[in-house]
Parts: sequence; C-alpha cells; structure tokens
Amino acid sequence: MKNKINLYQKPIYPLISLLSSIIIFIVGLIFAKDEKILWFFIGLSVLYIVFGYWKQLILTIPITIVMILVFGGVTYLILGKLPETKYAIARVLALMLSIIPNMAINPSDLIRNMKKIKISKKITLGFMIGFSFIKVFKEEVRRIKQAMKTRKTSASNIKVFYRAFLIPLISRVDDISDTLSISIETRGFSFDKTKITSYKDIKVHFKDIMYLLLVITGILLVMFL
Repeated sequence: MKNKINLYQKPIYPLISLLSSIIIFIVGLIFAKDEKILWFFIGLSVLYIVFGYWKQLILTIPITIVMILVFGGVTYLILGKLPETKYAIARVLALMLSIIPNMAINPSDLIRNMKKIKISKKITLGFMIGFSFIKVFKEEVRRIKQAMKTRKTSASNIKVFYRAFLIPLISRVDDISDTLSISIETRGFSFDKTKITSYKDIKVHFKDIMYLLLVITGILLVMFL
C-alpha cells in the first residue's frame, strides 16, 4: 500500500511530461475552433487531478483567468466577434494546461533522464544552465527586494527602481553566469564521449505509460469524433 502511495505522489516521467505538454499545446492550437476541444480540456483537467497535479492546476487558475480576460477581451474589442473570442480563450487554455505537467518536473531528474537516453550533451548543458539560472535569479531578486525593504524602499518606486533594483540585479546576473561556469567546470562536465554515470536511476512506471495513453486517447477522440 505504501509503495502505491509513493508511486502516486511521484511526478510523471520527466520526458513523458515534456512530450505530453508539447503535444497538448499543439493540439490545443490546431483544434481551437473545434467545439470538442472544451471537453478535451475538461477531461485533461480531471486527468491532472487523478494523477496528482491538482496543486499545479489550482496554482494556474488565477493567471489563467487574467489571461482569458486580457486576450479574450482584446480579441473581442478588436474583432467584435464572439466565435473569434472563443478561439482566443481556447488557445489560452491550451497554453496554461500544457505547462501544468512541467511544473512538477524536478530539473535534476530531467537532466538525468536526458543523459540516460543519450541526448546531445550540448542540449543537456543548455537545460542544466537554464534551470540553474532561473532558480538562482529568482533568489537574487528576492534578496534585492528584501534589501530594499530594510531601506524602506520599493521596486514599484520609479525614482529608486533604477539605482536600488535594476543596477544591483544586472551586476548579480554577471556574477551568476561566472558562478555557473565555474560550477560546470568543477563538476567535470565535458563534451567528449566520456561515459556518464548517475547515482539516481529514473525509471518509467505503469503510471507514466497510462498517463500518456490517456492523453493520446483524448487527442484521438477530438480528432476523429
């Protein structure tokens, strides 16, 4: 019983999550004008809840509502046509629903996954640097904002934004790039054909296959029904 619970709590196999996100987004764009796409989105939302993505689904609701109001509203104001507005909303839903599986991906597991199936080291390195940079960058922004609070200033204050926020951030970005470069060197990362080993093996489980099959089934229903 405990093993089943642990398996349920684990995110979907990283590359399957990435692949499903791309497929969902493309299908959402192509079939945005199809009335069945709404049912596909509803089914997909239920699928996310069943496979443990309910937290990520809830987190995306506020920004999804904002994007629907913005893009749907702009489309209606410009074109004045309700059908075109519906298509714009469908595309927004496709985008937001497609990113949900990726929100639960562990960056380290994705890198290990890519190494395991022997994806080009240049691509793997790009993902590694990208994930690391975003994480460090967010932390630096938080620190700068915290420092501004101690000085009783705010990033929303245009008068001090440039001096107190933007300049320190640009300076730190330069330092971050140097730190990441040194980190890659010290870890022995190279582009030669040296065999790479990993202490953690990422395996495909029945849950992962079932998730992908259900997504594909939903897409086929949209296409052929």
